[in-house]
Amino acid sequence: MKKSIFLCTILALGIFAACKHDYPAPSNEPTVSMTCPSDTVYFQNSILPILVSNCAMSGCHDEHSAREGVILTDYVNVITTGGVNRGNANRSELYRAITNSDEIMPPANYGTLSSEEINLIKTWINQGAKNNMCGKCDTLNFTFATGVWPIVDMYCQNCHSSATSENGYHQYNSWNDIVADSEAFWGSIRNINGYKLMPQNTTGLNDCQQTIIRKWLNAGAPNN
Repeated sequence: MKKSIFLCTILALGIFAACKHDYPAPSNEPTVSMTCPSDTVYFQNSILPILVSNCAMSGCHDEHSAREGVILTDYVNVITTGGVNRGNANRSELYRAITNSDEIMPPANYGTLSSEEINLIKTWINQGAKNNMCGKCDTLNFTFATGVWPIVDMYCQNCHSSATSENGYHQYNSWNDIVADSEAFWGSIRNINGYKLMPQNTTGLNDCQQTIIRKWLNAGAPNN
């Protein structure tokens, strides 16, 4: 009988070990993919811009404020201070905070995340909350509609839209807005001429994204 109990215990422990996911220690060095399957959510391309634009702001979850000890400016801090349970969104504090109907984050006066953004975060966590990045970038595509605007929409709109105009930010809702403010727009992207680097709380747009915008501006910023 004792032998049977011992064997059952060993089997149970083996099953538990087989089901447990061992994730590596978090690192801010992303794993870059050049194939980029469409069903994969990438932290550097999709999740970090959402968090930086909506959460990692002064008074909230940037490195200086660190409200409630949570910092959402980079991968390591997102994982270690955001209570992310890699592989299980429902057990992650980050996901609970953005879906909690009683005290949803971000607060209403900062604007709320869209259902698409919430689903992206959920999927990313359930996929293992990896520090991954899609490295595909087509610098030959520098039209406004399919080259420049998707970058602006992803990285700038949460701060520079009509909804945030009361904060004194430049508005970038359309081609007209960006062209009219092109000096400040490019100055912020490149952190030159006294302009503050944008997107805020980041190291800026990557080289490929900057190249697309520079080529578009050098071509006369056509509305195409």
